[in-house]
Amino acid sequence: MFEVALLHVATANTIPTLFWFMVQIFSRPKLADQLREEVLPVARRGSNDDVTIDIGTINERCPLLVSCYREAIRLSNQGMGNRKVLEDTTVTDGKGQSYLLKKGCNVQVSAQVLHRLENSWGPDSASFKADRFVVRSGKEHAESEKMKRAAFIPFGGGKHLCPGRNFAFAENLGLVASLLAGFEVSPLDENMKETEGIPDSAGCPMTGAVVKPVNNGEKYGIRIRRRKGWESVKWRYIS
Repeated sequence: MFEVALLHVATANTIPTLFWFMVQIFSRPKLADQLREEVLPVARRGSNDDVTIDIGTINERCPLLVSCYREAIRLSNQGMGNRKVLEDTTVTDGKGQSYLLKKGCNVQVSAQVLHRLENSWGPDSASFKADRFVVRSGKEHAESEKMKRAAFIPFGGGKHLCPGRNFAFAENLGLVASLLAGFEVSPLDENMKETEGIPDSAGCPMTGAVVKPVNNGEKYGIRIRRRKGWESVKWRYIS
């Protein structure tokens, strides 16, 4: 059963996450150019036209790309967390209202709700903001950073986190970094405006965590071509 679950998670969540990650980036040419400049210095090119993408280096030196990945997840993840209350517990919301959770009850936590809370993400919580997850230092940002961490639960929360989250990170960041460095990605419809390049999302089944595009993204095809000077590159990945 565990092995079957792994196959399900690897396709049901990772693939649509990659779709939204790519859509949010490549529908914005200026953002894609900015990310390419961030990625190119860490795409190590060898003497035999081998290019190595080190996921650890990407995580350390490409903060905007990592932020785009998390922002794409924030908007597309609608997972539902389930927890059983082990002892009577009182919780209080931001308005001071307290609630008693009785021992033995089940509690469901909606990622969709938390990921769009304006008091955590700001008045533009429903919109894609590329640098939303770029960590800002300083005491004036400490509280807002803390609130964002608490409201971001695509992989669960507490000590029960999805064990495949790091593998999903490596898959998504590795592929998109390669596309940025070595390929030109453009819509098949050359007349499509930037705001038209992002499809509406369909509902998310209870067995999944990531929404899919309406009609499986029809009419939003892309053209992928190798960039000049990168035609014969072979890609290698370190995670």
